[in-house]
Amino acid sequence: MAESGDRRAFIQTKTGFLSWPLKTSFAVGDRVILVPSYRGYEVLEKLSGPVPGDRVLLFPQKAGGYVVASQTHLPIKVCDYWHRSAAYMGEVVDLGTFIFSWNGYGLIYLSSSKTVAANLYVDDAIRAITPHGTLNFQQIGFNPFGNEQFYGLANITSICRAGNNSVTVQIYDRFGQGLGYYPDELWLIKV
Repeated sequence: MAESGDRRAFIQTKTGFLSWPLKTSFAVGDRVILVPSYRGYEVLEKLSGPVPGDRVLLFPQKAGGYVVASQTHLPIKVCDYWHRSAAYMGEVVDLGTFIFSWNGYGLIYLSSSKTVAANLYVDDAIRAITPHGTLNFQQIGFNPFGNEQFYGLANITSICRAGNNSVTVQIYDRFGQGLGYYPDELWLIKV
C-alpha cells in the first residue's frame, strides 16, 4: 500500500498505470534508467553492471547504437544454493543463459568452486545447452544417501567453441521428489 510521500515509478499501460515504490536512493553521477512522466523524466532504477575497463559483448540495434549483453569473462555465477520439492515429475528449472567469450584454450566447467573444477551436487540432474550440443549430467542409480542425485565433474568444453558462447543451464527432476543445487554456489568457469 502506498504511503503519503512515497516515491513511486509509473508506466502507462493500455488500462491505466503500473506503479511500484522506488526504494533506492540516487546520487549525482549514478547511471540510471529514466522513464517519461508528465513532469519530464522519472528515475526508474539505478543501473549496475559493467564499468569502464570491463570486457562485454555488444549487440547492434536496428535504430543504431549497441546494447551490452553480458560480461564476457569467466567465472560467471550461475546460482546460489537452493532445494525444494519438485512440482511434478520431470520438472525443468531454467537457471538462465550465460554469454561469454573464450579463446579456445583451457577447459570450461560447471563447478561448485569459482576457481577450480569441483564436483557438483545436483538433485536430480543438470543440463548444459549450446548451439553446438547438449550435455546431461545425471547419476544412474542412487547415491549412498538413497537419493537420485548427480555428484561429479561437469566438463562442458566439447559443446563450446572459440569465440562467443551462449550456454543455457537447467536443473531437472527425474523421479518427482527433490529438485535443486547444493551446498554452495554454482559457477561457469575456465581452468
